[in-house]
Amino acid sequence: MSIKNWLKAVRYQYLPASVIPAFTGIALAYRAGHFNAFYALLTVFGVALAHMSADLFNDYYDYVKGTDLLSKNRGLSGGSGVLVEGLLSPKEVKRAGYLLLGFAAVVGLYLTLLRGLPVLLLTLLGGVSIYLYTSVLQRVGLGELTLALERVATVAGSFYVQALFVTSATIFSGLSLGVLSIYMVYYAAFPDYDADKTTGKKTLVVLLGKERALKITPLFPLVSYFFVFLGVLLNALPLYALFTLCVLPLAILSVLSAKKGQVSQGLRQTAIFTRVFGVVLTLSVL
Repeated sequence: MSIKNWLKAVRYQYLPASVIPAFTGIALAYRAGHFNAFYALLTVFGVALAHMSADLFNDYYDYVKGTDLLSKNRGLSGGSGVLVEGLLSPKEVKRAGYLLLGFAAVVGLYLTLLRGLPVLLLTLLGGVSIYLYTSVLQRVGLGELTLALERVATVAGSFYVQALFVTSATIFSGLSLGVLSIYMVYYAAFPDYDADKTTGKKTLVVLLGKERALKITPLFPLVSYFFVFLGVLLNALPLYALFTLCVLPLAILSVLSAKKGQVSQGLRQTAIFTRVFGVVLTLSVL
């Protein structure tokens, strides 16, 4: 079995979407005087496994429900393409999804033994949401909300594993990154609009309609920055968190691309903006 095909299937290049929030939580804990390198490595490893399992389930369910068969886009939208191109079988992809999710659960259970029952709760909630994300939640219009809540849980959970408590800083940071995660998948849904609508996938773009959805794209970066500003105003986040404003031009470019109908270009700009924002926020709290 080709390793190249499996690397394509798990879409490892998109791991930062989940791993950065984990590093944010760890950085906040370090700032608060709590840091254990072993716990940090386990946390990031578990989050990475969970993320890859989610992408596999996403590929599987979008393929069997016909969405990816209608989509002509590959990369940041339209799935990895391994099933459409016949590189892997649906059974293999689904089985690998369960396997990686199982490994992530083992990491979560081990951290539960080390750090307490709240970690088990987060592990269970994460596992259930990952499996249901594509199979159910995206079909009833709850996919984006679930994704945002997962980011909040990742930041808060990564902090908790280090410190055994949670602060308001983790909530503000998690909400900011969560909104940007919505922005990323929201933007990625534009090229797949017809395929999603035809196969009953209720993304926000499908629910709003493409024209209306394009008009509100500026709302997501604005709301994300609002949570950063509010965190700084309430002294939950350090003033340095305002350094995230340095990547605002990237957000403006992605919004302008949407307004001009240049979605493919805007999608790349959005990916860069959301990732760099997360890195800058993480570094700022240190």
